[in-house]
Amino acid sequence: NAHNFPLDLASVEAPSIKG
Repeated sequence: NAHNFPLDLASVEAPSIKG
């Protein structure tokens, strides 16, 4: 998601961040 891209990048390394 472009509007949440920092979170998306983090989710790539730590999927748990998104659940």
